[in-house]
Amino acid sequence: IVVGVVTSLLEDVVRKQGVRGRQRERFVSTLYEFSHDLMAGRSLEENLNQATHNISDAFKCDVVILTPKLPGVLAPRATAGNLQTLNDNAIGVALWTFNQEQPAGHGTETLSQIDWSFFPLVAHERALGVLGIQLHERSSVLTFEQRQLLDAFANMLALFMARNVVS
Repeated sequence: IVVGVVTSLLEDVVRKQGVRGRQRERFVSTLYEFSHDLMAGRSLEENLNQATHNISDAFKCDVVILTPKLPGVLAPRATAGNLQTLNDNAIGVALWTFNQEQPAGHGTETLSQIDWSFFPLVAHERALGVLGIQLHERSSVLTFEQRQLLDAFANMLALFMARNVVS
């Protein structure tokens, strides 16, 4: 009985490691494709639209990139999916994210009552915009690995935007 239990536990550990390995491989591949698409040499608008579609596909979510239009006003710059729930309340949380340079919304510890999650796009110590996602399954939250991937997307996107704003 003991040998059977130990064998079963070891089999479970090996299976979980295999799943994690495949997930990491998929994440690295997704990041590579994302960075490759950003460096494709298209216009800023085309790259931002492609980035929203890549993020939407990777996380099965609606995506918006908001940038400052006027002081204290954020406007959608690129979108993928359904933005019907991107209401004034969600835009207010996005503005808080932009000003505080901290994530907020669903799945975070700040202003979590809304369906959207917002992540600041910060490069060279200044906020350039906000990345917003709304998971298709409202009750779900990002896993640790998914959050790391999304943070990597946001960092790469912010650096790309900074490079294109300067040039």
